[in-house]
Amino acid sequence: TVSGLALIESAALAAVGAAIGAVAYVALLPAMGLVPSGGEAVGIGAIALPFLVAAGIVLGVVVTALASTASSLRSVTLSPLGVLARQQPKGAHWIRLAVAILMLVAVVMAGSAGDSVGADMVVPVTIAIVLVGHSVMNVAGPFLLAVSARIRLATAWNPRRLLSARGTLENPSIEWRSVSAVAATILVALGVVLGFGMLGQADAAFPNGPEGMWLDDFRVGIVATFAAATLLATCSIAVTQVADVLDRGEVYRAFHLMGMPTATMHRARALSVRSASRVAALGAAVVGAVVFSAIPAIATTLS
Repeated sequence: TVSGLALIESAALAAVGAAIGAVAYVALLPAMGLVPSGGEAVGIGAIALPFLVAAGIVLGVVVTALASTASSLRSVTLSPLGVLARQQPKGAHWIRLAVAILMLVAVVMAGSAGDSVGADMVVPVTIAIVLVGHSVMNVAGPFLLAVSARIRLATAWNPRRLLSARGTLENPSIEWRSVSAVAATILVALGVVLGFGMLGQADAAFPNGPEGMWLDDFRVGIVATFAAATLLATCSIAVTQVADVLDRGEVYRAFHLMGMPTATMHRARALSVRSASRVAALGAAVVGAVVFSAIPAIATTLS
């Protein structure tokens, strides 16, 4: 059946991708083993995953792909009528912004109550605040993209800008998923800045103590986390943009048959990505400023 073929294709692609990732992981192990920890290289043995764990991760990727495909197929009627019928995607409702604002208010209240947080609860509360900050952008992101696209649509003065804005308004949620990694990277970057600031204070508190060695290790970990987040964002945007072009293949072919130059379609696609990335970056900067301002207040509990 068509459903079975879709599931098989999804599983095969996921297995190939997981296998490539496993090979790359093994190839990079020697380099990762050189990362300093405690004044010496951490070594391959300390970071290499057991075979069963690595196999479980590969299997988990395949199972996740199958579950995602099966969930998507549930909303599609695989019949001639179901294939031909097109439904208008739901727009981004303002309730998303309201929920995001309430979440930020909760973060601010948690930060203001930092003095009453027990020392044993500092780390869990801090992790919860960071997770809430990331969730805020995922909740409000589609609505912010829709507002930005409506403004661009009202002020469009050429086909490229008109096509870009209409493409975003077609489904803001999908457009947001293509740039959500940018927001995550900005949040990580703000966390890096905050982390280095806290480590600077720790250096002043322990100028000549053995703690300095561990502080250096924390710095390496922070930089590695930011590098990994940046690489993940780049790969995510590339994959989602390729998938979006494939999904809208019929639309682009129709534009081509109507006489629209291919270069115009490429520029419209690039403009959509740039505009969505700007919204994601600015939104994440605002959310990150609110979220991470609450963490130092809670961290004073440890002092």
